[in-house]
Amino acid sequence: MIFELRGFECMKAYNAEVALEMALATPPDLLLTDVMLSRMNGIQLAIELGKSIPAMKVVLLSGQASTAQLLEDQKALGHEFEILAKPIHPMELIEYVSQRLNIQA
Repeated sequence: MIFELRGFECMKAYNAEVALEMALATPPDLLLTDVMLSRMNGIQLAIELGKSIPAMKVVLLSGQASTAQLLEDQKALGHEFEILAKPIHPMELIEYVSQRLNIQA
């Protein structure tokens, strides 16, 4: 909702499988997802979508220190992501996403 109030066009999914379907049907400019999801984690989702949507930017969020190992594992496979720590202030998140998309917040 905070993104929509700032003029962003958003799609919402409540699990990785639905997000994957939605993004493949309507490719997004940016994926904003938590790392810890059921069945498929956010890193796996980003990698899978990146195969079909290579220009898509990725913003990962996590509140768990255990995600550092997931990042290291993927980095060894050639996938590098940055994770923002939760909690994050909404305005800080909007600013970060705006920077990734090269637009004014």
